[in-house]
Amino acid sequence: MGLRERRINRIKFEDIVNEAETIDDRSEYISNGDKAVELIAGLISSSCDTKQNSINEIDKQIDDLFSLYSDITLENELEHYRRMKVLCARLKEQQKISNKVVVGFGGQFSAGKSAFINAICGLDHVLPEAQKPTTSLPTYIIRNSDPSYKETIFSATTNRGMTVPLDVQKMKALTHEFHKEYGIGFSSFIESITVESPQYNLPANIALLDTPGYSKFDNKADSKQVFSDREKAERQLRTAKYLIWLVDIENGVVKQEDIKFLKELKVEAPILVVLNKADKKTQNEIDSIIEVCQQTIDNNGIPCMGIAAYSARECKEYTNGIISKFFNEVSNNHVEELKQDDVRKLFIKTEKQLYDSIIKYKDALYNEKNSLWQTIKTSNRFIDVTSISEIWGRKCMNFRKIKNITEETRNRIYDLNRNIDILFGDHYMYSEWSGVIV
Repeated sequence: MGLRERRINRIKFEDIVNEAETIDDRSEYISNGDKAVELIAGLISSSCDTKQNSINEIDKQIDDLFSLYSDITLENELEHYRRMKVLCARLKEQQKISNKVVVGFGGQFSAGKSAFINAICGLDHVLPEAQKPTTSLPTYIIRNSDPSYKETIFSATTNRGMTVPLDVQKMKALTHEFHKEYGIGFSSFIESITVESPQYNLPANIALLDTPGYSKFDNKADSKQVFSDREKAERQLRTAKYLIWLVDIENGVVKQEDIKFLKELKVEAPILVVLNKADKKTQNEIDSIIEVCQQTIDNNGIPCMGIAAYSARECKEYTNGIISKFFNEVSNNHVEELKQDDVRKLFIKTEKQLYDSIIKYKDALYNEKNSLWQTIKTSNRFIDVTSISEIWGRKCMNFRKIKNITEETRNRIYDLNRNIDILFGDHYMYSEWSGVIV
């Protein structure tokens, strides 16, 4: 059954009048089944980009590397794996947002992330703002410094690594409403959206990353779509160097769901918490809510550089310039951080830590094996010797196995780094790795 027929089957007779009343506010790619087919076809028919192929291969190589350790338990193995996957995600990001520091925005649905972003960077409602299913994809917002472009430019980066231009109508269609209408979620074939605007008034070296609300947006929401939003929001926010967490001030607290999500993210830099919609509270109420939120953040051990109160509707901060200070520090520190945050060098650092864990495991096995052998040689009891010999034999087998794993780890890391360097067009990283282990 085609998209058009599926849409017709879903519409109830009593909904036709409501649709007629709202048709002007909906994207033509939602209201017109033929246009919906055109949109989907344009997004999935793009040929694959060579660089994206390389990054996908690197991602697979990481999975293959850690498959070596399925029968052993390495120290901090899960952390090493998570770190490498995050670095791989940053490789993807660097293909789109070069020489910029990414500030991610997170929070529950209806926290007002899009309205807040529009307000602080001077956009005229470029991102959709409404208490209804809206943008369902991670969205980068950057300054368009090309003087020949006077209007905002939209584009989609597909999971195949291609950049597809979007017009306003297509941008408006990339919402939960499309999924509700046709049963198709864009997250299955779109990685992210990029918005390049000449109106963007934050420093040009800062890119903002708006993510889907991680919580359920509607009581009738499709549970798979909600999970997809949460999963994608978490994956994208892990690549951001800095994080701003939006909270609806009317909730009065940072919820435990927020705390759990923030702990899982493990963002390196202290976060900025923004209590949005502050115009709905008095200054005394704002001060009281900030105090409660600060205590919650501190009690849960979440690094936080401050809590600000803001009204996106008024474009006004109700605290002492905390938000401006945050962006100034991010921009001023960016040059030095670029030197320290070289993805390739971070790969080498993580690989060394992984390799050290393997050596530690191998050394422990070696010592156990030798200790058992000394016991066998000095024991006078036949029963003891027989039992210990069986254990010693297993230890010897495991030791030979870990020796093979160690060598295979070295080979796979070498190949991984070679592909990373080829992606960047130079050849120093895997040469450096080859001299690390002797």
